[in-house]
Amino acid sequence: MVDKSFPQQSRLRAKSEFSAVFAAKKSHAARFLRCYYRKNSLSTARLGIVVSRKYGKAYERNRFKRIIRETFRLYKNRGVSMDIVVLPNRRNKSLKYEDLAKDMFKLLEKSYRQLGDKKS
Repeated sequence: MVDKSFPQQSRLRAKSEFSAVFAAKKSHAARFLRCYYRKNSLSTARLGIVVSRKYGKAYERNRFKRIIRETFRLYKNRGVSMDIVVLPNRRNKSLKYEDLAKDMFKLLEKSYRQLGDKKS
């Protein structure tokens, strides 16, 4: 059975964890997203999402986060141990799942390549 959860060990939770990723100053940008990343010493990739109130109403922010988490869940089993923080570039009410997922896949690929790990 395929694991469809987003367990706590796959999440960035503490402010210090987010700060460490931002301090690494490694980032990539796509059309709708921006990500910061760094290698970690754990055996898994971890995700953090930052969406300010300027992005929109709560349901818009939550939808954004759901799409990012789902895309990360589908893509995280690449054997790369890294921390990644994702932020939206701009608000777009007509943003489709496919567009956001495509950008997320693109950013993850760039990050994996930059860290020297090859795609599985």
